[in-house]
Amino acid sequence: MRGRWEWLVGLILGVMGMWLNTRENDFPYYYHPDEFKKVDQVLTGQRNFNHPLLLLSSTEAVWKVTGGTRERQGVVELGRWVSAVLTSVGTVGFFLAGWWWRGALAGLVTGILLTLHHQVFELAHYMKEDTGLYCGAGLVAMSLVGFWKKPGEIWAWVLGASVGCAFSGKYLGVILIIPALVLIGVVEHPRKGRLLAGVFLGLGLVFLVINYRLLVDWGIFQKSFGKEMDWAISGQSEVTRRVPHSVYLSLFVANTTPVVWGFLGFFLMDLWRGWGKKEILGGMFLGLVVGWMVVLSFSPKTNDRYFLPVTGLIYLLGGVGAGSLARVRGGVIWGIFLVVGSLWEGWGTMGYWKSFRVDDRADLVAWMRVNIPLGATVGYDTRVGLPDPRIYGDVDPLRQRLIHKTFVADLGTEEEMREKGIEYVVISESTYGRFFLESLRTKRADDGSFERRRKFYEGLKKRGAVWERDRGRGLYLHPGLEVYELG
Repeated sequence: MRGRWEWLVGLILGVMGMWLNTRENDFPYYYHPDEFKKVDQVLTGQRNFNHPLLLLSSTEAVWKVTGGTRERQGVVELGRWVSAVLTSVGTVGFFLAGWWWRGALAGLVTGILLTLHHQVFELAHYMKEDTGLYCGAGLVAMSLVGFWKKPGEIWAWVLGASVGCAFSGKYLGVILIIPALVLIGVVEHPRKGRLLAGVFLGLGLVFLVINYRLLVDWGIFQKSFGKEMDWAISGQSEVTRRVPHSVYLSLFVANTTPVVWGFLGFFLMDLWRGWGKKEILGGMFLGLVVGWMVVLSFSPKTNDRYFLPVTGLIYLLGGVGAGSLARVRGGVIWGIFLVVGSLWEGWGTMGYWKSFRVDDRADLVAWMRVNIPLGATVGYDTRVGLPDPRIYGDVDPLRQRLIHKTFVADLGTEEEMREKGIEYVVISESTYGRFFLESLRTKRADDGSFERRRKFYEGLKKRGAVWERDRGRGLYLHPGLEVYELG
């Protein structure tokens, strides 16, 4: 199962992933609303516990070792490097799982395609917890295969520690304890009690070491955890959607390719032919993918980044299917599929790389400095992310008077804005787009704000923008920006 070559190849993949995932990751810290908050948590030492602490604690440790810069931009770039490390570790975990499970070819397909994957590349650029969960999922996949191949107390500890890592990435990671318990239930071992104890002790030890501050600030944790659970169940802000929904089926299509679909087909055929105890590992991983997507479909809170761990698991199954294809059709066909798949993934990632090199927000600010009179009053959606010194003290400020709301529509009607002296309005599709999605609906407790805001943005867009950029890849640099003059 294990030798020297997979570790060497894994190291090479990890280094390649780190190099790739740290390209163009120096955009301003305030572009992403969550990064701004995380940076301040590192600088102040306080925590809001909206998520477990793997990302924040790791970033804080690196921050202290590197001298503890007080500049927010420096802190966010450290956090993004930590995200890149977590992503690379997760990919290597999936690679080792494929290699140990079905051989070198399966591992290579899994590792190469995930290293080149556009979603992995994009999310590694943000100081966000999703990469921590991806890392944990990759380690759990590796540990499940290792335990299956050689059941024992050491692998039980490693498996539990990997689940603890996933749990420390995001709270949802705790569901990875389920396949661990299933595997212990089906393996033949004389002391299953010790295996179970090893899993839970490994999980608990890792989780407590990373998240001990949960116990210190228990009240804050309870409040934040309750808020996060409410958003997951009922939707964030004033909107929700019917559940279950099919959003993640669309994300499956968006985050995979026909090459991977073909590999998955071979995996499923292999699973069907060998159904029984010897294929329990394949059935368990397939059940984990399907179950995870079902769980996500019952939350009205949706985002592409929530799909990242599932992407890793799907590509692992695809890699295993590629190993089956190589046995049936030989190396030439397998090689052609791998080359085509790698080029396909690389092409998608190159598009995201290019998008990180173009900054629509910076272009907007440059246009405003030239085309909007000094001292003019500008109202804007908070997510437009203008360099407003009242919010961010370490930016090169605009010379116009800035007024912001989460929804600029809450500043009043167009007539009321003109009476307040507001001459220009800047909006972002990342903010107003929700009002034009048929899949979203208002919560029962909505006070009419949803419809009022929708009508405001609808009326504003009829005016015709004096400057605009479409929404595009890398949403935090290309959120869809529009400037309107209130004449």
